[in-house]
Amino acid sequence: MNYFLLLIPFGLILLIISIKNIIRLANAQILYEMSCAEGEGVFRLDDKGKFSIWLSGKQLVKSPIGEFGIEIINQKTRKNIPLTASVFRTRVSAFKTARVELYYFEAEAGRYIISMNDDVDIRDKVSSLLVNAIIKTPANYSLFSIQVREYFSTISLFLSIWGIILSSFMVVGGIVLTLTLKQ
Repeated sequence: MNYFLLLIPFGLILLIISIKNIIRLANAQILYEMSCAEGEGVFRLDDKGKFSIWLSGKQLVKSPIGEFGIEIINQKTRKNIPLTASVFRTRVSAFKTARVELYYFEAEAGRYIISMNDDVDIRDKVSSLLVNAIIKTPANYSLFSIQVREYFSTISLFLSIWGIILSSFMVVGGIVLTLTLKQ
């Protein structure tokens, strides 16, 4: 019996699981969206959990990354929610728009105030200085928005991408090995 044929269904199952995970990232639910031109807004979280903050806007124009920082305050307790900068900035692109993950945070259910401030992340400030040296025009804040979304782990994204690669090798390898060993 040729056991290499088993690589094909296992590869297809892994491929389907990995693709579903990537689609879940692309379709992560928007919990709140605020135009960057507004500067401040109030949103509500129905459940305790981990959430991420994204900058979304038009592609191929200068973005305001590095020109502002973000602050989230619990409206009831007035406590500042600690934000963690996203190390591997996840990006999702469409034809005319794109979004990039800036921060993630953990929060209880409740109402929160999100605002833009002058406390800029050092990594963003350096990249902003480089972009400003090349492009002299200021960023148009009305083309961009801040989004609060459900958090999707970078590790899950990494594993999903490798799952797609591995499953492709399993399917192709199962077909090739089966055909070569038949002869």
